[in-house]
Amino acid sequence: MSIIKLHEQEENNETKEFNTTIKRVLMHAKEAVFERQGSIDDLADTLAVELDVLAYLLGIPEIGFSPSTADKELALKAQIQELYSLNDSMVTSDPNHIPRYTDGTIITLSDLVDMNVQALDNIAELIGFELEE
Repeated sequence: MSIIKLHEQEENNETKEFNTTIKRVLMHAKEAVFERQGSIDDLADTLAVELDVLAYLLGIPEIGFSPSTADKELALKAQIQELYSLNDSMVTSDPNHIPRYTDGTIITLSDLVDMNVQALDNIAELIGFELEE
């Protein structure tokens, strides 16, 4: 086999691999859209990751769809501060204090746990992993 034919065959194989990779990224994005489980934020995060991979593969990583590290750190700090403030506001020096929502509804222990679990889920997502239930 001549060097030219061998080179053409290698290019064809690389093109097929590249196309397969692109197809895989697009299939992940399609699955995220049509088999969506979770919030719209989860979908946006998934699509941002897939678009980042696609941009990288196409040689244009500077486009970037995912939030920067600084943005993630700010979001993480905000989530942790919110969780801290929420829990701190539940306890006062008054033994008869009953925590309430702004509309006056009593905050139950179950409500507090739900808020904590949601905040921890948000923090885990920002860090990049999913908590086990």
